[in-house]
Amino acid sequence: MEGIYFHAGRIVVKIGSSTIVNAERRFNFKIAEALAEDIVKLKRAGKDVLLVSSGAIALGRNGHSSELDKRIAAAKGQVALMTGWREVFAMHAIDVCQVLVSNGCQIDFNALSSATTQLVINGNDVIEETNNDLVASKVARNTNADLLVLLTNVDGYLDGTGKRVSSMDAHSAQFDASTFSEFGTGGIATKLQAIREAAITAVIANGTEHTVLSRILAGEDVGTLVRGE
Repeated sequence: MEGIYFHAGRIVVKIGSSTIVNAERRFNFKIAEALAEDIVKLKRAGKDVLLVSSGAIALGRNGHSSELDKRIAAAKGQVALMTGWREVFAMHAIDVCQVLVSNGCQIDFNALSSATTQLVINGNDVIEETNNDLVASKVARNTNADLLVLLTNVDGYLDGTGKRVSSMDAHSAQFDASTFSEFGTGGIATKLQAIREAAITAVIANGTEHTVLSRILAGEDVGTLVRGE
């Protein structure tokens, strides 16, 4: 993977429900702590990192039927989601600012972001159904981000044999539209749509890998590089 991302000043990172929610449908502190540490290192190096986190609906359904109304689950789970993120960033003396967005809203993310505050953005599923791949795309577009990173629970885009594809073009890619995560709403089709709409270079990578974000910016061959320009 090309090392030009070392110079990326603003990065939008989206972590999916299947990564931030564990098998017991609880907030995955191990994953969150590792990602928070990675983000803080980048912030202290002068990077601006905007975090889009899924997981509210999955957390809100903990101990309940999967048929629990999504709006109720989102409202319950958002509390647990933000409590978890606040706890892990507090270890680094970083405050967390919750930003809930709907499909039509316009938010000045630049005014909210700072070196001592971490924005944690999520679609407001209490009001309407959203998709955080597309939310991340919108955030990247509105903030003129240099890089979009989509963290999931697999090593990137996998071909028909299960082998990781190192790079691809979002406009000409062939994919299996039936590939979806366990807890989330977005599969590879939505991710490619998000990358195309942002007209940005992106990386789809495994959020369970240690220091994955720093490794991407260092130019290591991690995940799948997707060109959406």
